[in-house]
Amino acid sequence: MTRLRLLPLLLIPVLIAACAGKPKATAEALSGDGMVLRVEASPTRVEKAGAAVNVRLLATNAHKGPIKLLFNSSKKFDLLLADSEGTVLWQYGGDRYYTMALEEVYLQPGESIEERIQLTLPPRGVKLAPGTYQLTGILEGNAKMTGEPVEIEYAPAP
Repeated sequence: MTRLRLLPLLLIPVLIAACAGKPKATAEALSGDGMVLRVEASPTRVEKAGAAVNVRLLATNAHKGPIKLLFNSSKKFDLLLADSEGTVLWQYGGDRYYTMALEEVYLQPGESIEERIQLTLPPRGVKLAPGTYQLTGILEGNAKMTGEPVEIEYAPAP
């Protein structure tokens, strides 16, 4: 019985160590119609080719009233990978197919839509030199907006 009570206490350092090694970068942008686009990326440093960066794109209605979003396909978000000069090297939606169907999404104040993307570095067909890169999220549809970029570092061991 005593062992079972100690087990959660023993797991706390393991959980802290697991979370501590993966810093997260976050950026937000506000549109004129009350939408907030948040971009989160973790980890912010990739030291091995083929490792993944977990990206979360979150669009939230920060307006006082409901907002109607219109999409002309199943594509609601896009993600750009650019070098430190801002040159786009890769686009998430560039080699994907989306269902061509009109969709209306109503967001009440405080409600959100989101997409999670697991980006493997370097992306297929892209050669990346070690350095700092930017990830920029885009909300598609009638409320199209581009978010602020977050920075990630690609530093593979030689």
